[in-house]
Amino acid sequence: MLVPLFLAACDGGSKNQMTPDAVDHDAPPEPDAAPPPNLVSVDSFGETAVFIRYRNGDGPWLTPTTTSNGYEFRVDTSYELVAVCGDATNGFDVAFEAATWEEVGGETFLPCFATAFDETTHPLTGTMVQTGSVSVGTSFADSPTGNWSFSLDAVEGANDLLAVGGGRMLMRRNISVTAPTTTPPIDLVQDGVATTTLPLTLNGLETDDVARTRTYLLTQRAFFILADEAGAMGRIAPASQLAANDAQFISIQASGGIYRRTAFKRHTTISPASTFTLMPRLEGVQLGNATATWTSIPAGNTSISAFSGISSFRRTVSEGWLAGRTSLAIDTEVPGFLPEWKLGTIDFLQFEVSMLQGSISYRSGVVAAPPSLRTLARVERVRMESLRRTYR
Repeated sequence: MLVPLFLAACDGGSKNQMTPDAVDHDAPPEPDAAPPPNLVSVDSFGETAVFIRYRNGDGPWLTPTTTSNGYEFRVDTSYELVAVCGDATNGFDVAFEAATWEEVGGETFLPCFATAFDETTHPLTGTMVQTGSVSVGTSFADSPTGNWSFSLDAVEGANDLLAVGGGRMLMRRNISVTAPTTTPPIDLVQDGVATTTLPLTLNGLETDDVARTRTYLLTQRAFFILADEAGAMGRIAPASQLAANDAQFISIQASGGIYRRTAFKRHTTISPASTFTLMPRLEGVQLGNATATWTSIPAGNTSISAFSGISSFRRTVSEGWLAGRTSLAIDTEVPGFLPEWKLGTIDFLQFEVSMLQGSISYRSGVVAAPPSLRTLARVERVRMESLRRTYR
């Protein structure tokens, strides 16, 4: 029988005190602590994070295991995940996610993504008779005057092109681009078709709200903005212009001062977009230095996002993880973070609560100050990449 080891302040010659030489080396080793029971799988969508860490509850930050389609790690009841994507030239996307295991059901996605891709591109040039816009992939050009020329950056390979203007559209699919390429002149009157108007009912507007409706069109090769209209009136592509796997989405935003509220829905003939009731404004939310505080907010997933320089920062938390808390902050003081991944001077700060009601996603947010058009364009770029990856 082994004699217990007593770490007592007793006489050094006590016969009950074991010396190192007296340890029983034949004793079985102490068993390792059992790993946390719940596995979380992280789908990376083929994205490569330049940095990724997680923690079980509020424990230390650890490195997840790499898998064939992303990463995985084990937790008890809740976790936090942080990942960095992108590069110094195009900007970093720094994203935090926090949730309970029960809410995600053991599956989540890499929270960050690069907003620019390391792909070979070639100029795709052409002319357009009418005013409007032309886009291919993530490259976009527009003109307020007719008979104009455009030059877009098309990725090497097959591309889809969309031209819109004056309530009409023209889709050219599977354009092969292996070198600088010129597409035939675009004439929406002669070659295009009329988009279909979609009257919408929007409830919950405040007197100072300004509403806009945007239609997104997802094809096999691109995520397009099909229409961007004032008010609650959408435009969709007619069925004759859609391929088998295309998808259309209607997004309505109501802006009033510092408040931003949106409704988002996939539009199909079986489940058309028709009536939306906005979430209430987030009255009483205070925004500080990358921090939001409140007394009460609606139930739902919550996020705080910021832009600093050319990089974006975002922290998204689930309803269950947030329960009982009255503040949320973006804290980039993470062990191992490089200086360029840390939040600096904030150019744009937004706090949002989101909820899913049937097939409609609603958001209610507040911004620190009305953003500039340049900032809005960057926010839209991040949002479109997120949507493209989610629904691809």
